[in-house]
Amino acid sequence: MELQRRIEQDIKTALLGGDKTTAETLKGLKSAILYAQKKNGATTISDLEIAAILQAEQKKRDEAAELYKRGGNQAAADKELQEKTIIARYLPTQLSDDELAAVVDAAVAKNPQAGLGAIIADVRQAAGAAADGSRVAAMVKQKLGL
Repeated sequence: MELQRRIEQDIKTALLGGDKTTAETLKGLKSAILYAQKKNGATTISDLEIAAILQAEQKKRDEAAELYKRGGNQAAADKELQEKTIIARYLPTQLSDDELAAVVDAAVAKNPQAGLGAIIADVRQAAGAAADGSRVAAMVKQKLGL
């Protein structure tokens, strides 16, 4: 809820300040949040759910930037990366590799017989939005020797 209010307030600030890129990016985020609310039949969603949406939006920007770079359109790639930076303002600081490794080690130690999916789920729950899902999966696979 707090993230949603902050994004809405920052849209107004960006519009008043003439920051078109920030305003457009935040409007897109607001739209993604509203879509998730309607999809779930909810009037509000939690900050954790919003953080997941923002992480997905960041990932989209990364993928689009990579495709633009491969296609030789550096200007479009730079725009996508700029939007990714704007989105990052609303996400918690990501865990360092050492911090994430400690969370993974704790999850494995807690239930050494658990399968890959169960350990990833435990780590995601413990780390929350402070660890990207792909990083979590890669580190768990590495720890389990997969």
